[in-house]
Amino acid sequence: MPFWGWVVVGAILLAAEMTVVDAQFYLVFVGVAALATGGAVWVAGPFAPALDWALFGGLCVVFLAAFRRRLYERIRRADGRVSQGTVG
Repeated sequence: MPFWGWVVVGAILLAAEMTVVDAQFYLVFVGVAALATGGAVWVAGPFAPALDWALFGGLCVVFLAAFRRRLYERIRRADGRVSQGTVG
């Protein structure tokens, strides 16, 4: 796939996560992996299609495993525990 194809896919995934779908930040990191793959294809030249998809899949796994939990907990952290019963 040409580099601009990866950039378009990444932009669509990022826009979908931010506007329409609440996928708990999974699409953010898949979109970032698509943008990174597009950047690699742009800088290093066209790769074989199998190498494109392998790079994209590897980056998805790395980004999700390394950053998703920390970022999701930071943004969606609970403010505190609220008692449901009557006090006093």
